[in-house]
Amino acid sequence: MYITSSRGTIKNYRDSLSVYFDWLETEKGVTCTSISAASFGVDNLREWVKWLADVKGNAICSVNNRLSQLSIFLKFLGNKEPGWKHLYAEAKDMDRKKSPKKHVTGMSESAVTAIFNQTDQSTATGRRDLTMMVLQYGTATRAAAILNLKIKNVHLDDVSDPYIQIINKGGEPRICFLPQKAAAHLRKYISEFHGVTPQPDSFVFYSPLEAPGVRPLSHDAYDKRIKKYGLMAARQCSEVPNKPHSHQFRHARATHLIEHDVNILEVSKILHHAQLETTMKYLDITVDEKATQMEKVNGMDDPKLPRKWRNKDGSLKDVLKRTKVR
Repeated sequence: MYITSSRGTIKNYRDSLSVYFDWLETEKGVTCTSISAASFGVDNLREWVKWLADVKGNAICSVNNRLSQLSIFLKFLGNKEPGWKHLYAEAKDMDRKKSPKKHVTGMSESAVTAIFNQTDQSTATGRRDLTMMVLQYGTATRAAAILNLKIKNVHLDDVSDPYIQIINKGGEPRICFLPQKAAAHLRKYISEFHGVTPQPDSFVFYSPLEAPGVRPLSHDAYDKRIKKYGLMAARQCSEVPNKPHSHQFRHARATHLIEHDVNILEVSKILHHAQLETTMKYLDITVDEKATQMEKVNGMDDPKLPRKWRNKDGSLKDVLKRTKVR
C-alpha cells in the first residue's frame, strides 16, 4: 500500500518540531551548538507537555498530537543513530491524557444527492470525483481505503457480484461488495482513465501531477473537491453541512442503512467495527434506539420477520444492494 504524506501532515510535523526547539531555546537555554540526546530525554518531554497545556493553553488532543509527532521524529533519529533509539521508546511510553472524541456528523440523503449533483459530468475531473464519492458512500469505507485502491483489487466483470478488496485502518484486508450504481460508475471510470488493459499495480484514483496510476490522489485533494461541491450544493439544499469532508460519507451511509431498516449488527459488520457498542456510539444511538435495535438483533432469526438485510443463505453480499444509492 502506498503511504502518502499530505502537505497538512508535513506542516503539522514541522510546526511541532519548531515549537519544541523554541521551547528548548527559551526555557532550557539549549542552542544549536549545545543540543544533544539529553535534550530529548523523557524529563524534558514531560516538562514540555506540561508547558504546552499550562502556559500555551493547548487542548489535550493538541498536546497529544504534538507529542506523537515529536515521537515520530525521535524514531527517525533512532534509525539514523542506534544510540538514540531509547529516546523514541521513552517518548512512546509516556502517558497521554484522554480527550473527548470529536463527534462526526453525517449527512441526510438529500444532502448527499445535492453534493453528487454538483459534479460536472461533461469533464473528466467531474466524472472522477463522482465515482470516488459514490464508491465511498456506497461501501461506507474510509477515504484512505478508496484512495489506496489498486486495479488488481477491483473485481467487476470476472465475478457474479462485483467487489473491491481494501485495507482496513488496522492494516487488515477485507472485501467490500459493491452496490450496482457504484459498480457501474467504477466500470466506466476505469475504462476511461485506465484504458482497455489497465495495469494491475496502478492506483485507481491517481494524482494528475504524475504519470497515470503511479501515485494516488491525496486525501487533501479529495477533501478539497468535496468542500467545493459542498459549498455549491449548500445554495440549493439547506441540509448540506458546512465544510463537508470525506468521512461524512461513511457516517452518512451507515445512518441511512439504519433508516432503511438494515439491522445494526449488519451495519457494524459493514463498518468493520470490532464491537457493536462502537457502532452504537459512532451513530449516536440513544438508549431507546439501542433497545429497539437490540430487539432486532435478538429476533433476526425469527422466520416471521421479513429478511430485509440478508440473503436466503444468510450471507451479506447484497446488504448494500438492497438499499438505494442515489
